Amino acid sequence: MASGLKLSAYIRASGLGLEIKPKPIGRPKPIVPEVNRKLYFELNKIGVNLNQAVKELYGLRRSMPESKLSKQLLERIIDFDLRVTRIVNQMDAIKRALSGVK
Repeated sequence: MASGLKLSAYIRASGLGLEIKPKPIGRPKPIVPEVNRKLYFELNKIGVNLNQAVKELYGLRRSMPESKLSKQLLERIIDFDLRVTRIVNQMDAIKRALSGVK
């Protein structure tokens, strides 16, 4: 039933003259401003590109023996990976804030 009551409970409540409230339809979806949707979309694109770059760097590290990669290059790759991870984490926090998720 629209009130969310079983038929027997509905008949009982109406017979006793009790107020029958309609069943709540749930929390309405928040209206997200267009600027937030665009920002979320752009941040997501950046995140995807960063993840692809990091995967490519890891593939480079795995495909070449460490002896062929200079120690300096390896350190730069690791540093880049850490910076990208920090950026992705910050982007995730922004996404959660924009979507209202904590």
